[in-house]
Amino acid sequence: MRSHRTIGFTLIEMLIAIALGVIIITTCAAGFRVASQSISVANRLALENTLMRSGYFAAVTEADYWESFDDPNAMPAPATSLRGSAPLTYNGVATARGMAFTPMNQMGFTCAAPTGTEADRGWDGAYQWPASDPRSWYHGQIPEFMHNIDGKFGFYEVFTHLNSAPNLSSTALVQSANLVAYGVASPLHTWLPNQLEGMKNALGYYGLYDYFPANTFFGYYGHGDWGDQSLSHEWANPDAPNTATPNGSQFKLSGFSQGYDYATVNGRNNNTNAVSFPIVPASGFTDFRTDTLPVADLVGRNHSSWVTNTYHAAGTSAGVSGFLGNALVRTPLMESRPAYWPALHVQVARYANQCRFATLCRITWRSPLTGATAEASFTVLSTTLRGARQQRHQSGGWATWTNSTSDPILRTTDATLDSP
Repeated sequence: MRSHRTIGFTLIEMLIAIALGVIIITTCAAGFRVASQSISVANRLALENTLMRSGYFAAVTEADYWESFDDPNAMPAPATSLRGSAPLTYNGVATARGMAFTPMNQMGFTCAAPTGTEADRGWDGAYQWPASDPRSWYHGQIPEFMHNIDGKFGFYEVFTHLNSAPNLSSTALVQSANLVAYGVASPLHTWLPNQLEGMKNALGYYGLYDYFPANTFFGYYGHGDWGDQSLSHEWANPDAPNTATPNGSQFKLSGFSQGYDYATVNGRNNNTNAVSFPIVPASGFTDFRTDTLPVADLVGRNHSSWVTNTYHAAGTSAGVSGFLGNALVRTPLMESRPAYWPALHVQVARYANQCRFATLCRITWRSPLTGATAEASFTVLSTTLRGARQQRHQSGGWATWTNSTSDPILRTTDATLDSP
């Protein structure tokens, strides 16, 4: 009788086939999972890179247009802004002080009809500061002490002074015993001291450094703590960092390096080699919420400096922490965003330090998955404060500029923040 064989799998073959199938299916699933994760990571990195590029472009745009410090489209200006002014008391005298974007005509510091003589007062935007003009020279005694003037080489107040008729009759204020009372003088050079005093009061310390030539000596005779026969202490004697001034900052314009009570007239390098002079914006994106400050407080901080370049500057309100808390604007690139997108901030600070004007830019982003934070920090060449003020119309908005003439000063008929 013929037998019939059944064609099929044995149990062993079945087990082997199932095992191989499971391995193949698992491998395929793992491959799909890795591919999916790779695509997710690639998409996340692409999104981060896109946001980083956007943050970079936002930072360099801010460097050019200063909109975090003054938004020309936000008119009328907020109650607290860098276009305001307030009296600031120094040495018992209250003087109106402005800030970086205060219009010159609001401070009364414009020169509508310049004559090119020592008698001119107010800012003349068309003046080119030629080195051949004696008005722009410092005619005083550079190593003169700030008060109780040394006087060993005579009364330099007879050559240059803030006042046109200073009284030099006192001998008690002069350290040298060989000098006698001079009487009322008629100094020839009064223009530069009044330019320095007017610009300091109009725009604050950063604005003063920005507008004046790099080789300027900052200081003059007069308006001192002891009348006409002294240098102004605000220009030539730093305050010790303490909590009496805003956030521990120094108040005065002179540098920290010479110590107290014997400082002299300085150039920009010596004034800025140990301290930083920032623009303190009225912004809700600073650590100290400077948009909530009274105008007088904001004015005071823009007439201040912070010790940032010495060993004791770290960790104190008078040093780096106070400086960054006031000056660094941390603007979110997107205030509203999907929850799975990184949180990215564009940070900008502007300050004078080491004889240079720095525009510090930072881009920070935080991973929504791990919470890890990364940062890219850089500085850029940016529009000067004077240039930013020319961008803005005096009554709000942007000034219109054309190329209709070869003279850059005449390329706009709009009133800017420097116009009379």
